Amino acid sequence: MAQKNKLINDPIHGYMSFEKWAVEFIDTPHFQRLRDIKQLGTTYYVFPSATHSRFEHSLGTAHLAYTLTKRLQEQQGIEKSDHDLECVTLAALCHDLGHGPYSHVFDRTVIPYLKPSSGWRHEKGSEMMVEHLFKELESCSVDLGTDDEKFIKALIRGDSKGNKRSPYLFDIVANERNSVDVDKFDYLARDCYHLGMKSIFDFSRLMQFSRVMDDQITYYHKECFNIYEMFHTRYSLHKKVYSHRVSMLS
Repeated sequence: MAQKNKLINDPIHGYMSFEKWAVEFIDTPHFQRLRDIKQLGTTYYVFPSATHSRFEHSLGTAHLAYTLTKRLQEQQGIEKSDHDLECVTLAALCHDLGHGPYSHVFDRTVIPYLKPSSGWRHEKGSEMMVEHLFKELESCSVDLGTDDEKFIKALIRGDSKGNKRSPYLFDIVANERNSVDVDKFDYLARDCYHLGMKSIFDFSRLMQFSRVMDDQITYYHKECFNIYEMFHTRYSLHKKVYSHRVSMLS
């Protein structure tokens, strides 16, 4: 009998479906610890409902990465590769594994105190976690090798240099080219929801009007206002929430 996918209900995306290989990563202690790491750190002292975690954000980001990759492959006639689909989804799933307690508060206060010259970034921690996970899950139901591990780490960094995989795949999780990626799609929608703030940015519409041209993910020209709203929402959250003096001092 075929293995059924795991369904997880989410307030932002509705029912999210995860295949067996993704669930094997989700069920590890490395990933489960994200349940205890608040997405917005100490912001809940100011906005009491902002208690959501990196766990649900990572699930949502993986769901969007899988959905967008599959849509581009199927609707545009791009050469299909289940392996690429799996790696992009796992990169999205693991992209925040390197966060410490209280998310960016840890980066801003603890790391400079313990290792002031380390230049530490949580992405580096995520890459180290991926290395450890690959050792732990050698018998994973999906066949992943050393090249896949390197690819997933490069996707987390958004660094396509020296990589032979399709360049557009690096635009999905961490887009270093223009910052339009599924990580932002999820956290902007999720943060606004839990903060009780309104945003008219429509990430699902933007994904529907995306296509690959010249090895890059591009968007229909009439979506320019929607993209503007994405950056405007991000700017507003930085001004009103992320840089709030109480959150910064906590």
